[in-house]
Amino acid sequence: MNRINNLKLDNTEINSSAQTIKYKIFGEENAVFNLHIKDNSSPNKFYNFITKEFTNTFSSQNSLLATISGKSYNGQVKIPASANGNRYRFIIIANAHFNTILKPNKPEIAIIEDLVQNEGVDVRFSTSTDQDTSKFNGIGTFTNSTSGSANETADTSINVSSYTIQDTSTPSLGYKFNFDYGARIYNFLDSSLAPVDSDFFTKVTTQTNGSGTNSNSMTLDSVSNLVVDMSLVDIADSSDEEQSGTLGVLTYPTITAIDVDSKTITLSAAVSFGDDKQVVFRAYGSDLITQSTGGVFEFSNFNVFPTSPTGARSQINYGKAQTSNSVSSSNSIPVDNIIGLTVGGRVYGSKIDESGNTITAIHSSGSPITLSGNQTLDDNTGFRVFGAASTAEIDGTITIKTFPTLDTDIFLDIDRAFVLSTIT
Repeated sequence: MNRINNLKLDNTEINSSAQTIKYKIFGEENAVFNLHIKDNSSPNKFYNFITKEFTNTFSSQNSLLATISGKSYNGQVKIPASANGNRYRFIIIANAHFNTILKPNKPEIAIIEDLVQNEGVDVRFSTSTDQDTSKFNGIGTFTNSTSGSANETADTSINVSSYTIQDTSTPSLGYKFNFDYGARIYNFLDSSLAPVDSDFFTKVTTQTNGSGTNSNSMTLDSVSNLVVDMSLVDIADSSDEEQSGTLGVLTYPTITAIDVDSKTITLSAAVSFGDDKQVVFRAYGSDLITQSTGGVFEFSNFNVFPTSPTGARSQINYGKAQTSNSVSSSNSIPVDNIIGLTVGGRVYGSKIDESGNTITAIHSSGSPITLSGNQTLDDNTGFRVFGAASTAEIDGTITIKTFPTLDTDIFLDIDRAFVLSTIT
């Protein structure tokens, strides 16, 4: 009797794209076998070795009858693309009619190997803020998405370029920035506020299953993709969410334990919540994002560039304004608009007394502004404004080292970098 010993696939896990898989069947000279390849989708299909396709019907063409020459038989099979993923089973049956058996120590009637085809996944980039979203046009816009296969090892980049955030409200104020007039750097983001790894997050949304009052325990409809140390950032209709700290560095209750069987989480702070209420969790930083999604991400070269009303980027930018009436020895300055103005900003111009040029207040109507010292200015006197911009752009690169197991949205929490200008 001739023996069939083993079956080996060149890959047991593949991505969602169409590809050819090689296989090798090991055994003794003249051993005869039948090979069936089953598609595990519903309804099941079998590989047709003549047409090179999977079919719902089964005929002799769906069974490969072959003989080992030497010590092995080499073959290949065409696997179609599958966005939803799939599983394929290779079944080797020794053909007893040709005096062939499986190796004696193998009790099964067949040799079986499975091939897993991972589903396709999308990764997208966007931004998020907990400030007044009406003053952040562009927040939540998805850009530069990319696709791959779940668990696929990659080195794929999402290049974020000129992602624009703009204050389009009325009056348009914009966002606070630093400036160095002496160095002619008119607006810039302090390095301590530049985007870092911990500013990026992915989120999981689920619902409560039961209510609680000042409780550290919360039962949910699902705990899928939740991990320890994720932050509870929102509870629908709850006024007791235990958020604290200042904007950009808010402290949230975090998950300290997860009971998968009961779908119950333990929180670092007691919160109150109703039944069937939406709750949102965030995984901040690449480590938690990996634990939640299975994807491995790197964030590099992220910068925020203030822009002027004229579109200038980076350091050479400033706001502009002009008086709407003449001023005589007064710190109350009527202006045509306050685009790019903020309390703490400073105004410069040929007729501006720089000893008192700091903006200390801006009227809610947009005019007048109050400076730290008296000024004498003609009507329609123009001046530049440093320290604020109504528009800014975000640049950077997200590198996907391993694709996640599910569609994933990566958000940049902009609250550390983008602080709203103030009018009072």
